[in-house]
Amino acid sequence: YTRVRIPPSHYVEMFCRSFDVLYKQGGQILGAVAHAPIYGRPFGVWAYDQIIKYAKSFPGVWFATRREIAEWYLEHYNRVACHQELAKLVDTKQPPFHTG
Repeated sequence: YTRVRIPPSHYVEMFCRSFDVLYKQGGQILGAVAHAPIYGRPFGVWAYDQIIKYAKSFPGVWFATRREIAEWYLEHYNRVACHQELAKLVDTKQPPFHTG
């Protein structure tokens, strides 16, 4: 906010809009990035609190670390299939989303 003058409420609005689209599609990942110089301040804490409350209001939403996501994926799909899937994404330039 301090450099580009975008209010925290805009971050909340954009997150919620993105979340709504991905939730309807199912099986998507939405990362919530919070840079400490901005979101480590009181107004940023408010924004982050709002997006967490919003996402938690939907059934079936999983809050996970990157490691937990990777472990889940490897547990449910064999490594060869993972590498083949990634190779297809690179070859076709499609976004790296898994909707299964």
